Amino acid sequence: MNIAEIKEELLSVIKGKTVDAIIPPLVYVTANVFLDLNVAAAIAITSALILVIVRLNSKKSWKYAFSGLLGVAIATAFALFADNATNYYFPKLITSTGLILITGVSLLSRRPLAAWLSHLSRGWPLDWF
Repeated sequence: MNIAEIKEELLSVIKGKTVDAIIPPLVYVTANVFLDLNVAAAIAITSALILVIVRLNSKKSWKYAFSGLLGVAIATAFALFADNATNYYFPKLITSTGLILITGVSLLSRRPLAAWLSHLSRGWPLDWF
């Protein structure tokens, strides 16, 4: 991969929806290294809120930023209730485990999840796989 390709990929992440999912956890981890859990949680929620405001002001879709804010709020609640910074990642662990189970069941039943998601999101016929 050359420099131009790397630059293009980074720009697509920054301009796209991915940045909404990357920044708050990155802010949380960085803040938690240097600050108290409560302060790190507040900074993470604030960063997610700022992303929602930026999306609204730039007239871009705010749905992904808002769902990111909701996810950060839930993850922060797990960490604060347990008084343990690592519990911030517990909701992601639960959803990833669920996705693995659903994918496994879909493969065992010969109805791959990828086919269903492609059908729902892109309108591809189910017999394509």
